[in-house]
Amino acid sequence: MTTQPEKKTSAFSNLVEIAAAINSGLDPDDVLPNILDLAQRTMDATATSVALVDNATQELVYVIATGKYGERVKQNIRLKPGHGIAGWVAQNNQALVINDVINDPRFNRAAAEKAGLIPRSMICVPMRVRGKVIGILQAIDPRHKPAFDQDDGEFFEGFASLAATAISNAQMHKALLKQQSEQQERNFARQIQQSFLPREMPPIPGVTIHACNESALAVGGDFYDVIQLSPTKVALIIGDITGKGVAASLYMVRCLFDTRRSCSVAGENMSPAGLLTAKNNILANEAFAQLATEMSASQAPHPPIFVGMICVTFDAASGELCYANAGLPDPILQVDGRSESLSSSGGPALGMVLGMTFNEDVRMLHGGETLLLFTDGLSEARNIGNVEFDRNRIAEALAQPHDNAKAAVESVSRNVLHFIGSAPRHDDLTMMALHFVKS
Repeated sequence: MTTQPEKKTSAFSNLVEIAAAINSGLDPDDVLPNILDLAQRTMDATATSVALVDNATQELVYVIATGKYGERVKQNIRLKPGHGIAGWVAQNNQALVINDVINDPRFNRAAAEKAGLIPRSMICVPMRVRGKVIGILQAIDPRHKPAFDQDDGEFFEGFASLAATAISNAQMHKALLKQQSEQQERNFARQIQQSFLPREMPPIPGVTIHACNESALAVGGDFYDVIQLSPTKVALIIGDITGKGVAASLYMVRCLFDTRRSCSVAGENMSPAGLLTAKNNILANEAFAQLATEMSASQAPHPPIFVGMICVTFDAASGELCYANAGLPDPILQVDGRSESLSSSGGPALGMVLGMTFNEDVRMLHGGETLLLFTDGLSEARNIGNVEFDRNRIAEALAQPHDNAKAAVESVSRNVLHFIGSAPRHDDLTMMALHFVKS
């Protein structure tokens, strides 16, 4: 018998696969049908539809629909804000699972009759990009059971989040092709990157966490993530992908999905070293397989993708900090007004050495201490005289008085930006701090 946690893990794995399928193209004319085809198949629904918000009128416009009456839905339904079930969902930014649609007071019978479709069961969920509703996604009438349930609704909300990002990315990409501008392309890649980074930090008692990712002239592959493993335990991840531009930014998305899936499965037993070791084997095997394929086809080899990454877990209940490092600068710990490096045996960037095993170090944190993780874009930031900001300056900035993670990050950011001055920037400045509050 499948347990509830197993169902959720399976659903999350499906979403990871769906994300790859949805994002396989960047043409809106391909993305929308792809989304609806996947939605209809994964939900086993009789029909599915997408309606997008018209920014000029704020009306919901059905742009695509499947099923017997798909074309009639697309041609006849346009909803004013708040009208109908879909209009209510878009206006209230709230998902609905309805199993008696015809008797729901929000049901717009006139619109349904125009389309020739009277549903019995429906899931309607908002599609959001950066918190803003851009449209809704609907699934109507499951084919092999009487009605949708709440688990279906939760899964479909996750699907809608991926769909919204894919639609937004496709729309931005179409605009980029029209503009034919390198600057627009960098902005596009940056927006993709930022949309996948965490906006809110998990509530861990006695802990504050803050991160920043300052854009450079060229978009890089820097990323960070914060994942709650238990009520008192959190995982911090910071990484740097080789290369720059859209390709690195999109590969960053894959890294985030992979690490989030691993953390979801492992829960509070997640091991930083285990995560890096597993990820390294995947990347290294992919690199060797790609090289073998290219050599057998007498093709010029593409440069492999490597990922520098630090993974940290911290349990506020015990004060235990575990960390493992793959090719990034050692973290810095601020203790009693002074700073020290958390050096470890570490290892090379992920994907470089097949079969590499990473070690894990443990340190106990005490109240008032602050941990700073960062990529080399911070330590190697240069001023007009080509002098690097280096670890000593980072440590001095971190040692300045602060009582929370945000203040610590802002202190380092303020100092490095002052140091750089008018010099051109060639890499992202990415850092993340964890402050253990004094009890």
